Amino acid sequence: ATIAAVDAAIAATGAIRPLVNFTGGGSINTPQGDAINGVTVGVSELPGTTGTSNTSGQYSFNAQLAPDEQYTLQAFKAGGDRNGVSTHDLLLISRHILGVAAFDNPLQIIASDANRDTKITTLDLIFLRRLILGIDTEFNDQESWIFINSGYQFQNPGDPFHEVYSGDAGKVFFSPLDGAPLNWVGIKVGDVNDSADGSQ
Repeated sequence: ATIAAVDAAIAATGAIRPLVNFTGGGSINTPQGDAINGVTVGVSELPGTTGTSNTSGQYSFNAQLAPDEQYTLQAFKAGGDRNGVSTHDLLLISRHILGVAAFDNPLQIIASDANRDTKITTLDLIFLRRLILGIDTEFNDQESWIFINSGYQFQNPGDPFHEVYSGDAGKVFFSPLDGAPLNWVGIKVGDVNDSADGSQ
């Protein structure tokens, strides 16, 4: 009998497969491959089940999971809003807006959207300039880092916002039977030249 047939036979009896002790984890890095420290990764279906990345960008978590279920990971890192944001970023974003040197990397496009309105405009430059000048110390009611499934392929690289903000780009799906590393890429909002220090 196939595994599927055995599973069907078990289900027909009304029996519930026991939970398994699962340890998962992976790496969290910038687009350039530098480690990002202090990122909290949590299982959406199990609040309180989390792991935090270390100085090498590695994280792990342990949970009791159903072996045949799919689960979702999401990652967060608060603070350090000014980290990596400079006048050079403003220049690069300005050149993109003017069409002089438009970004073709979806990660740079995501990093440019400082006010999270799904477009890149002079308003984003104003937000970032206020941050650089110290008028504001943080982004308004939003995270300063955005984390993307490292294996995600954008369907629309030139307009990736909906895939990140409300789609699957910012999630890592896994099953306890997978065993594959659960890796992330971290994008620092406002940092289009990838100069942010992942240890901060």
